Amino acid sequence: MENNAIKLLIEKILENIPSHIKPVDYLMEVLGMSRNAVYRRLKHEKSFSFNEIVKLSSLLGFSLDEIVSTTEDIWNNGSSSKLCAKMTTENSVTSLFEHFSIILKRFENAHSSQFIITADRLHFLSINDEEPLFRFLYYELMHQLREIPVNYPFSQITIPETVHQLSKEFHKRFISISHKEYIIDSNLYLNIVRDIQYFYKKGLISEKELLNIKENLRTAIKHTQMYMQMGINDLPLKKSKFYLSGMEVTSNTVYTNHNGNEESNFWLYAANPFDTNNKRICHIHKLWIDSLMRSSTLISGINENVLFEFISKQLDIVDHMDKIMY
Repeated sequence: MENNAIKLLIEKILENIPSHIKPVDYLMEVLGMSRNAVYRRLKHEKSFSFNEIVKLSSLLGFSLDEIVSTTEDIWNNGSSSKLCAKMTTENSVTSLFEHFSIILKRFENAHSSQFIITADRLHFLSINDEEPLFRFLYYELMHQLREIPVNYPFSQITIPETVHQLSKEFHKRFISISHKEYIIDSNLYLNIVRDIQYFYKKGLISEKELLNIKENLRTAIKHTQMYMQMGINDLPLKKSKFYLSGMEVTSNTVYTNHNGNEESNFWLYAANPFDTNNKRICHIHKLWIDSLMRSSTLISGINENVLFEFISKQLDIVDHMDKIMY
């Protein structure tokens, strides 16, 4: 039954790819894959991931409901279907960096571009892979995906080398992209502090580890302040704008537009986002961003009083994270 679903999925993909385009070339382009990776999927040697399936159904205009109904109830067997690759922390984070590295590569030669980030909490994309915060996010995701026992301590977590390498490659490319815009929630650091405190209260993070993370958070806040005051990234002339939202930012999202090609990314679960090129969804996403922008205050290089209040609030939260449970 599962093999029938995979076979039907591939048939739907192939029959909806424009006839003047070679299927392998099309899939390489829209999924950002190598030729070998595409062939492995078409030959049933490797499953399409959930994100890949959703993206192709959106771009090619076929319904996943039809596949599911045709193959009866394969999604309701209480376990992960082979239609989608098994989600693990490593492949989720790996997929995240691969996905955004592909997006950033497209920006390198774009004549016109927009890269807008809304942030209600810290994320893998905003943290250096060598920092304790990165390890914590990785650890938290392993708990969420039930890869480790509920009493597994933070001290035992190691980051795979492939994740380290992809993170470094992403950040090197990311700082080279100019004119990024950030809309941030006023409680940007509170959300991750609450998560850290949860594991600390359960005894899974030691006091020494908590203080180490605390110091890392303070450093991250100071770096954030520095970038906001200068309005630039590490490299000269790579201007970024930071806006402090007056309304709650309810989700981490990324909206990109390069030479008129839009893409929206939404984080609902795991490290990698749901991404779509659907014009209607991208339009609605951009309208939401525009509404946030209207209620936000630009704090890059100006409005120092607002910036100071924001930074002071974040530092106060972090300074008391080992004393006050939020």
